[in-house]
Amino acid sequence: MPGTATQWSAVATVAIAIATIVNVFILGFQWSALKETNRIATGNIKAANQSAAAATASAEAAIEANKATRDHFREDRRPYIWLARFGAPELFVHPKRAPIGQITWSWYFINYGRSPAYKIKFTHGMNVGSDAAAQPRPFKGFKVAAPLPPNKEDWTTSVSEPAIHVTADEFSRLGGIDRTILVYGKFEYEDSYGARYETVFCFSRLALGGIQYCPEDGWNNIR
Repeated sequence: MPGTATQWSAVATVAIAIATIVNVFILGFQWSALKETNRIATGNIKAANQSAAAATASAEAAIEANKATRDHFREDRRPYIWLARFGAPELFVHPKRAPIGQITWSWYFINYGRSPAYKIKFTHGMNVGSDAAAQPRPFKGFKVAAPLPPNKEDWTTSVSEPAIHVTADEFSRLGGIDRTILVYGKFEYEDSYGARYETVFCFSRLALGGIQYCPEDGWNNIR
């Protein structure tokens, strides 16, 4: 039956064509679905990255805020060593060196801060003469001091160099001139966290008995 075979062949061809078309539609749908899935996944990854970046930025901001709070707390409670009060210059004459003596000047320092000052080292010196303010002020021979709690005073005495010969008459003359006796020095110390600070000071005696802090730049600072 040739006619029947031809008909079956046509039917098969149509079926194959239909199946091919259906497969094309299915593949197209799958491709479209795959593209949509990929788009959604890409969007999710981008959103996740943005969230991670935002979380990182938030964490860094929190760390910086905590650091600023900690630094502010430390700064608020740090020790501040400064001068508290002054004695008066005196002439000390050793019997074996009379009538030549040395000038002594006792002065007091205090911790004005809200926490103790630890590992205190300090040095101080004295310049004498009409050019006392112009003489060098070297920091040498640091000494160790005990820890200084808040509002606690301590004291020391500055002494003129032995090579400077001061008699009673010379001491009286110096006392009548501004800034002929000058004391300077430096403190180095730490807080309980190990942060380091320093205090640099300089003062002199005026003819009428008052005290003047040295006006030159770089002196009388707390850092």
